[in-house]
Order: sequence, then C-alpha cells, then structure tokens
Amino acid sequence: MMMCSRSFFILPVTTIIISCAIMAPHLQTASANPKKVVRILDSIPTNNPVQPMKPLLVHCKSKDTDLGAWAMNENDEREFHFRVNIWGTTLFWCEFNWGVKARDVVVFNAQEGQCGGERYCNWIVKTDGFYFAKGESPKDSDFTASAGPKKVVRITDLIPTHNSVQPPKVLNVHCKSKDDDLGLWTMTENQSREFHFRVNYWWTTLFWCRFDWGDKFANFVVFDANSRDGYDCRRERYCNWQVKTDGFYFAKGEFPKDSDFVRKAYWMDK
Repeated sequence: MMMCSRSFFILPVTTIIISCAIMAPHLQTASANPKKVVRILDSIPTNNPVQPMKPLLVHCKSKDTDLGAWAMNENDEREFHFRVNIWGTTLFWCEFNWGVKARDVVVFNAQEGQCGGERYCNWIVKTDGFYFAKGESPKDSDFTASAGPKKVVRITDLIPTHNSVQPPKVLNVHCKSKDDDLGLWTMTENQSREFHFRVNYWWTTLFWCRFDWGDKFANFVVFDANSRDGYDCRRERYCNWQVKTDGFYFAKGEFPKDSDFVRKAYWMDK
C-alpha cells in the first residue's frame, strides 16, 4: 500500500515537471517577441486643390484588436504600440477615408518583414497617396510611395477591312484618364494596342476611350478601379477589349478564350 501511495504522488509531480519543460521555451519566445510602433502622419494640407477642408478618418485594426476611429488634420500624428505574436503572424491594416476617397492599407505585416529589424514603421498620408519608411527618425528621402497593382488594357481591332457595314474605314482610338492623355491611335484589322499603368493609391483610377469608325462612334470606360460589376479587372492584370462591327466585347485575364468575351458596348451613329 505504501508503494502505491508513493506512485500516486510521483505521477502528478512528474507531469508538472514535463509541462513546465514544454512551456518554458514558449514563454521565453513570447517575452522575446519584438515591440513595434506604427506611426501615421497626416500630411494633407487643409487648403488643397483636391478636397479642401476634409478631415482624414483613420480606423486601424488587426484580427484580434480594434483600435477605433481617429479624426486627423494636417500635421497630426498618431501611433500605436504592440508586440508581434509568438507565431510571427501579426498583421494590422487601416481604413483611410478622406472626403469621397477611401483606401485600405496593410500598415504592418510580420510575415513580410515590412519593418525589418526596425521598431518603427512610419506612414505619411498625402493628397497623392501613402508613403512608407522604417526607422525611428527617417528622412524625407527615405519614404517611398505605396503603389497599387500594375494593369494592362489591351484593345484589338477585329473589324474586317471589307465588311457589309461600312466600306474600308480605319479605327481611331483616343484613350485618357483624368491625369493622362494617351493620344490618338489609328488601327486596322487584327491590330492590337495596349497601355500599362498602376492603380493610384486611392484606387480611383479610371480610363475611358473614344472610338471612331467611319460614321459610327462610341465613348465608354475601359478600366475602373472602383468597378463592382461582373466584368471588372480588379483581380486580374489584363483587361481585354475586342472591337467588332456589332460592338465592343470584354474579357479579363492574360490569355482569354474567344468564348470568354462578352459584348458590353455598342456603336452609335454620328
């Protein structure tokens, strides 16, 4: 009976020792996880030509933590502090709203080593976008623009030179955005033209094109970063348009099949 009694007490003690041995490395890792600081500076002039007198609203959160909303004005600075979790997966993103413009930005991602070995991750918000630099006291030249994804709009002329609608007529195409005028192109049967760009920092990039073919014309949007319909290119790099005698056909993706194209616009008479 005495031996049984001793075994009864030895087992829990052994279990506790083993448990402590297992937990110790994790506790040590947790205490060693680095502290980080995300600092955000509002550098949007109060009187600016884009949207004057509009405060910057910022709402930052992670999967587990909601930091609430802040209202910021020119030269205001806010920061938040945290430790990277034991799995090294900490991620914070912020929603920025400035008048009619909005953008979600990942301001810290431990898995991408966004701040490297630095404690401070700095963001400056300007009228033309978001700029990032790491380090406690970065210089202005250290900040780089946080650019949107690359996009390509490809236009193909599939109007037969000899067709039943109009005698041989060239296709004239003129594409532009609010900030860029791509000039006039003259296209003929089976010719393709494309233009490349990055979506702007506020995700408001929009391009439209004017098409002229003999006594017919069309004018419509060929790319809209804010599009929410079924034929947008937000998740694809390539946005393809085919021009035919009966209208304009759209498909997304680098190598779409003919069956992927859907008619989205029509010719009008001048």
